[in-house]
Amino acid sequence: MIFNYQLLIINGIPQKAGVNYYKNFMKLFLKCFLMVCFSANLFSQSDEIRIMDITVEGNQRLTAQDVQRNARLYKGMTIKGPEIQQAIKRLWNLKRFGNIQIMIDDETDEGIYLRIVVEENPTLGEVEFEGNKKKSTRTLNEELELNTGQILSEYAVFEAMEKIKSLYAEKNYHSVSIDTVYSPGEKEFSQNLKFIIKEGKKTKIKKIVFEGNEKFSDNKLAGIFKENKAKKWYAPWRGAWKEDLLQGDKDLLSSFYKNKGYRDFYILDHNIQLTENG
Repeated sequence: MIFNYQLLIINGIPQKAGVNYYKNFMKLFLKCFLMVCFSANLFSQSDEIRIMDITVEGNQRLTAQDVQRNARLYKGMTIKGPEIQQAIKRLWNLKRFGNIQIMIDDETDEGIYLRIVVEENPTLGEVEFEGNKKKSTRTLNEELELNTGQILSEYAVFEAMEKIKSLYAEKNYHSVSIDTVYSPGEKEFSQNLKFIIKEGKKTKIKKIVFEGNEKFSDNKLAGIFKENKAKKWYAPWRGAWKEDLLQGDKDLLSSFYKNKGYRDFYILDHNIQLTENG
């Protein structure tokens, strides 16, 4: 993966210029968010109403009493609208459920009949990795800290994938893509998790371009950078994209300009143009 790095400056005065699984995670989050918002409209914020009965569906390892206790909703109690909303939040914060719904099955003059429907997350069985040539399975296991028996939530898997990408980025692999595959585990209600990793190629800087630098050439300014340097045929080892060290290079550029008398200098933005081949 080759890219041109572009920094926008104009004589010290900036001008405007024109980072499959994440979708699943956000879809579940949005579903819960919409349910929380909907629950607030079941009845007005100030109305009090009695819970005549509560049923629980979808629970596998937790008992109905466990779900009600964590939701803090009980038969016979009097509640207001926000308490339904708070109950969903309490259950969601347990990170044990992939889906939570609280619905009214019936409404009478005496009160309402509630139904709590949950979808429990499985527990984690075995963790496997495929395609990880640049990072050993042992290293990935140690860094991710995914343990057999833990609750396998959407959030936990999302965080693990972000960690894998971060580990590869440290080695200048910025185009890593990751898929996940689930399979039944040996224990009941458990699932094995496999990360399928496509490492891609190392990200290299082909060229560093500056805009608005009327007094100093691109080569002069690029030479100030200490960590991020463009790849050259005579220096093939150069060109590694070190995003975490970019701020240090920008600070060096800022110091250079201010030492030359440009006291109002600052950098507005930077952008990256990616190409598959050099």
